[in-house]
Amino acid sequence: MSKLFDRRVLTPFAIQLIAVLALIECMRGALLLAVLPLYIVKYLGLAKTISGAALSVHYLLDNLLRSPAGWIVDRFGQRKVLLCGLAITIAGLWGLHSAHTALSVIAWAGLLGVGLSPLWPAVISGCTAAIRDEDRGSMMGIIFMAWLSGAGIGIVGANLLLGASYTPVFIGMAIAAAAALAATVFLRKPNTLVHPLLPFKMTSYFKNLLRDLGEIKSLFPGMFAQTFSLGLLIPILSIYAEEVLGLTTKTYSYILLLAGSVAFVLLLPIGRLVDRFGPKRFLVSGFVMASLLLAILPSTRHILYVFIVISALAGAYALILPSWNSLLDRAISPERKGTIWGVFMTIEGLGTATGPIVSGKLYDAFGPAAPFYASASVIGVLSIIYWLVPVARVKMR
Repeated sequence: MSKLFDRRVLTPFAIQLIAVLALIECMRGALLLAVLPLYIVKYLGLAKTISGAALSVHYLLDNLLRSPAGWIVDRFGQRKVLLCGLAITIAGLWGLHSAHTALSVIAWAGLLGVGLSPLWPAVISGCTAAIRDEDRGSMMGIIFMAWLSGAGIGIVGANLLLGASYTPVFIGMAIAAAAALAATVFLRKPNTLVHPLLPFKMTSYFKNLLRDLGEIKSLFPGMFAQTFSLGLLIPILSIYAEEVLGLTTKTYSYILLLAGSVAFVLLLPIGRLVDRFGPKRFLVSGFVMASLLLAILPSTRHILYVFIVISALAGAYALILPSWNSLLDRAISPERKGTIWGVFMTIEGLGTATGPIVSGKLYDAFGPAAPFYASASVIGVLSIIYWLVPVARVKMR
C-alpha cells in the first residue's frame, strides 16, 4: 500500500485529476441516472421518447467527440482543455434546468455531452503519462474506484434530495461541477507536450497515429464487444428485476449498491496483482466468470442467490477493468496518449450505443432471458479470443 502512495505513482497532479473525475461523475450519475428522465417526463410533462432522445444525443456526442478531444489534450494539455470542457458542462447543466421544450432539452443535453467529452481522455492520459509499467494496473484501479464512488454518491444523493422541487438537486449538481472547475483551475504541471514550440506536422502525426493503431488492432474487438455486452443489459435490468424477479425498487437499489461495493473493494488489490503478474490471466479469468454468471442469472429466482450471483459478477468485472485498461495503456505511444485513448473510448461508446438497440429486440422477440444469454455469449467468445491472442506481444510503449 505504501508503494501505491509513492509520489511516482499517485502524484499531486494525478490526485487532482482523479478528484475532478469523481466530482463530474457524481454530477453525471445524479443527472442522467436519477434526475433527468424523471425531470423530463414528470416535471416538464414531455414524452418518454424525448427523455430517450436526450440521453442518446448526450452519449452520442460525448463518445464521438472523445477522439478529437483526446487529440486536443495531446496538443494543449489537460488543464486548458478541461477548463473549456467544464465551462461548457456548467452551461449545459444550467440550460437543462431552464429548458421547457423538447428541442431545448435535447440541445442542452447534447451540449453537456460536448463539454464532458474531454474528461476521460484528459484524466487517463494525465494520470498515466509518467507512470511505470509495473504501476499501471494500480492506477487504473484507482481511476475506476473514483468513477464508481462518484457515480454512486451522485445517484444516492440525488434520490435523497429529490422531492416536490428539482431545484435543490440541480444546485447540488452545480456545486459538484463548480468544485471540479475550481480543482482544474489549480492544476499545476509543466507542459507535457513533446515539442510544444515546434510546428505541428499534421500529416506526420496522423501517419504515426494510424501506424500505432494498426499495431494494436487485435484489441479493437474487445473494446467494442465488452461495452456491447453491457449495453445489452443496461436497458432491461430494472424491467427484469421488477417483472421477472418481482423486486421492489428499494431491493433492486440495494443489489446495485452491493455490486458496486464489491467492485470498489476489489479494484485496487486486483490492480496491484495485475501489476505483479501481468494482465492476461486476470482478463481471461474475468471474462470466463462473467460469461458463466450471466448465463446462470436468468435461472436464478431466490433473492439470496440473486445477491450472490450479482456480487460474483461485480467481482468478475473488477478483474476485467484494471487488467483490460492496463493492457490498453501499455500499448499507447506517450506522445499520442490522449488521442488514442479518445479513439478507444469512441469505439467502446459505439458498443454502448448499439447494445440497447439489440437488447430491446431480443427481449421482445425471445423473452426476458435472451439479452443475458446474448451478453454471456459475447463475453464467452472474448474469453476464447484473448486466451488465444498473445496479448503480451502487443507492442508496449
